[in-house]
Amino acid sequence: MLYGGTMALVAVMFRAVWRYADSRRLLGAEAVRSRALRRRGDLIYRLAPLIYLAGAGASVIDPILSLVVFLGLAIYWLYPVRSQPG
Repeated sequence: MLYGGTMALVAVMFRAVWRYADSRRLLGAEAVRSRALRRRGDLIYRLAPLIYLAGAGASVIDPILSLVVFLGLAIYWLYPVRSQPG
C-alpha cells in the first residue's frame, strides 16, 4: 500500500514537470513537432496516479494482483514513447 501511494505521488510530480515543460516548449524537438506525442504523454501522466492508487487498493484484496499492476507499469515505463511518422 505504501509503495502504491508513493508511486502515485511520484506520478503526480512527473505530470507537473511534463505540463511545465510542455507549456514552456522545453520538450525535445520530436515532442514539439508531434502533437500526438504530447497528447499521449499528457494522457499517460494523467492516468498513472490513478493506476498506482488502484494497484495500492488491490493490495488489500489480493497482493499478487497489486504486484501485477505495478510490474505492468514498470514494464510500460521501460519503453520510450516514439512519435508516428508523418
